[in-house]
Amino acid sequence: MKNILFTTVLLITGLLSSCKKNSDGGKALVKVHFHHHGKKAWKPVLFIRFNCKNAPSDPEQEYDIKIEAQTHDDHIHVEGLRYGEYYFTLLAEDSLTKEGLKGGVPVKIAWSERKSEKEIEIPLAE
Repeated sequence: MKNILFTTVLLITGLLSSCKKNSDGGKALVKVHFHHHGKKAWKPVLFIRFNCKNAPSDPEQEYDIKIEAQTHDDHIHVEGLRYGEYYFTLLAEDSLTKEGLKGGVPVKIAWSERKSEKEIEIPLAE
């Protein structure tokens, strides 16, 4: 009887711990496109917060992943996410005025999307 109980507890623990979400280490790819009035933004930096639906109060301090893209890129590839909910915040500079830009969107990767590619758009504003 003790062996059956021990095996059952071990099996349930293993199943629960293998069900990971809201983190990296997965197979989802998110292509993040961004623009400001139809023009490229410079020096884009993407901050990703796990298990989050709303914008963090300070995305530069409250993030789980930070990705600095090339100066002239108009998109960023985020590889290796699992299914779950994230908040993507993008900071950049206006290519003409060098003014700071910011934008953010909640991103949900559904179970059915966990091994696929997803494209999102982040509009930037001053």
